[in-house]
Amino acid sequence: MKKIILSLSLVLLLVSCTKEDNTINQSASAQKVTSFEDYLKFVNADTKGQVLIQSTSSLKSENNIYNMSTTIKGNNENPLVFRLDNRKFVNAIISKTSKSSNAIASNTDLSSFFGKKISLELQNGSITAKTASPNAKSTSSSSDVYIPQLLKSKVSGLVNGKVVVGTTITWNADSQNINGVILTMEYKVLTQSEPSIIAKFPNDITGGSTMEDTGLYTITASDLSGFPDDSIISFFIGRVGYTIVNDKSTDDDVSVGGITSVRTDFYINK
Repeated sequence: MKKIILSLSLVLLLVSCTKEDNTINQSASAQKVTSFEDYLKFVNADTKGQVLIQSTSSLKSENNIYNMSTTIKGNNENPLVFRLDNRKFVNAIISKTSKSSNAIASNTDLSSFFGKKISLELQNGSITAKTASPNAKSTSSSSDVYIPQLLKSKVSGLVNGKVVVGTTITWNADSQNINGVILTMEYKVLTQSEPSIIAKFPNDITGGSTMEDTGLYTITASDLSGFPDDSIISFFIGRVGYTIVNDKSTDDDVSVGGITSVRTDFYINK
């Protein structure tokens, strides 16, 4: 099983080659975690299909927005069918292109996927997921993945409502999440309110780092150095569980991942 962490925001940010990169400072202890670049391996996995279970929220809201999407290569393929325990997810919105069949399987409460070990089996375009005990062993026909607990995050140490050096980001640490956490920061031209900043920094800027899931990160001068002072920056924190399920009868494979992330915008003051 591959162990890869991912922030959904990072996928959207890094697939564009027109953006500038700024690497957030990484401590020595974080080097044991999967590298920043490896996050893209999930969306670019060379598999027949993909199932993505997402939860996104904001620091300013306790509400989570859920989404489950499926993709399978080939214009003649039916969308993947996904089941968890005794619950079948019906594909509500289906679209087909010349290369793939895509579906939105659910946007209802998907919290039952998170903070659990899931045992997955793939057969004839149908994936069956069962909640498994932490010590359960994989069988020859199944793959197991731990999908981390839903993220809840807070920020402290703001100055006049702005992120500064020494601002701390805290979250509910998950001791079973061995893949770590990703923090990304994004400066987008279209979200800025000050014309002089846009004139001086006309291109989007992104930065990111991985770290262990300890529940605490302190913003450093290095983190903010590549971004314009007094600009609006989007802060993302996320963690994921990910594996590839194989169908022994057809030799097809499907990547399955569960992502939980939090996003909020702040002004920064360097």
